[in-house]
Amino acid sequence: MTDTGGDHLNRTTKKVSDWQELLRTVSLRAEDNGFLNTYILGELGSRVHCHTLWSGIDIIANDVWDKDLRPPVIHMGHFITLNYCISGRCEGKIVGSDRYVYVGGGMVCIDNHGQKEGYHYPSGRFEGVEFVFDTNVLRREMPEALTDIGFSLGRIEEILAENNGTFLAATTDEMNALVATVYGKLRDADTAPAELKYYAIRLIYELMIMGHIKANPLTFVTRGQREIATEVEKLITEDLSKRYSVSELAERYGISDSTLKKYFRLVFGENISDYLMARRMNEAKKLLVGTTMDIGEIAESVGYINQGKFGKAFRNCTGVTPLEYRRQRYRTAGSAT
Repeated sequence: MTDTGGDHLNRTTKKVSDWQELLRTVSLRAEDNGFLNTYILGELGSRVHCHTLWSGIDIIANDVWDKDLRPPVIHMGHFITLNYCISGRCEGKIVGSDRYVYVGGGMVCIDNHGQKEGYHYPSGRFEGVEFVFDTNVLRREMPEALTDIGFSLGRIEEILAENNGTFLAATTDEMNALVATVYGKLRDADTAPAELKYYAIRLIYELMIMGHIKANPLTFVTRGQREIATEVEKLITEDLSKRYSVSELAERYGISDSTLKKYFRLVFGENISDYLMARRMNEAKKLLVGTTMDIGEIAESVGYINQGKFGKAFRNCTGVTPLEYRRQRYRTAGSAT
């Protein structure tokens, strides 16, 4: 494996696509894994695993751990992306407006890239598979494997023209399972170029030819609604030992409880209570494995005065008690060494 600075990846070893050239310029570092290139971005080490399927078409596994990835503002108008979300949430700002749309799990987004200011992931986690089509290349020559299944760049452009450049749709359970398989193979470099082409043809055929998508009407979030939701998220997660009622939070902004719940769900894709519960339990897991704090201390640090209620909540989330979870992780760590 070659680990280099972003500006030097494969400079003398192999040609990469124009899209990967853009990634290279903004990555902290990059790894050459043979037929895969992995670009590391952001403060928390988000990873973008790329493979060029054919000239003009890349397939990518996005393994994001940052809330914000903000490359320099660039115009990418000759690219079209087809982005499947497995989990997490990605925010898109409508160009020329103060409105936002969100892609969540079980959704696909087709986008013609105008000017971009960066990418925002409200929960700080996103997993998905993305196709990048370079229209400059594909107008000259479309891969025979795709023309054989009736794929047309013109059809994608029609969809985008009908939807002002951004199209969102729900995917089927069958497609979701296929996307998850492709994601795992790219992330773990557990595949080969021929296999990736096979999966790519299946995904594109199912989506574009068979029409296995259900169009979602775009739900727009205004800048003000987004600011309220993100400020609330920051407040309730920056110190998990504190608890706030929805009424208390809503009163801060002069809105109703139901309105606050709506704003939060639009941005983060979950109810406030479910989102916060997941954060509390994830933090508890880290403390159980990474510290020697006793169970009562951990319970208090994630917002539970009553250790029994914490234990019940933790068991409902993980299937084991906090002590069992700690013991299991210690045994696993011991056997690894």
